Amino acid sequence: SHLEQTMKTLLPVMLPQYLKILDKFVPSAHDWNRAMIRSIEHLLRIINHGADHSPTNAKLISNYLPLISHILKLINEPKFYNNLHPTLSNPVTKLINTSISFLVNMIKEPTILAHIKQSHVALSFLRLTSCQNEKLILNVYTLLAYTTHEDDMKSMQNSDRLLSTIVQSLK
Repeated sequence: SHLEQTMKTLLPVMLPQYLKILDKFVPSAHDWNRAMIRSIEHLLRIINHGADHSPTNAKLISNYLPLISHILKLINEPKFYNNLHPTLSNPVTKLINTSISFLVNMIKEPTILAHIKQSHVALSFLRLTSCQNEKLILNVYTLLAYTTHEDDMKSMQNSDRLLSTIVQSLK
């Protein structure tokens, strides 16, 4: 498709630049104001839009694993996970939703999936299951289904919900 070709051309140029931006600003995420949160959410949405249309684009993104690490750091930022709303009405909820959607689109790429698994982020994902946004929760459970280690799953309180999500995704 035309979009796929465009993204295949743009991503190699955009990703190094976007990674520089994230390298500079993610360490201070706890100090971000509303405009900064919205800017980073839009940046991630652009990457996500290009990534979810082609496995080739996900493969390209797998060459930029620090990008995935930055997203995992954002998900684990208390300023963000403590301020989620039931609707996508605030910038923080939009940022976390876009981040989670991006990761869901990326887990089909083996290198990225392995990177997420090695990051041991099950607790960060589990923390997000208490929010009231159903779409976000479903995506978080999808991530948990793909990335949770067996030992973590055994100690998980809501493992039945995880199992039902896995079954639903197979239908």
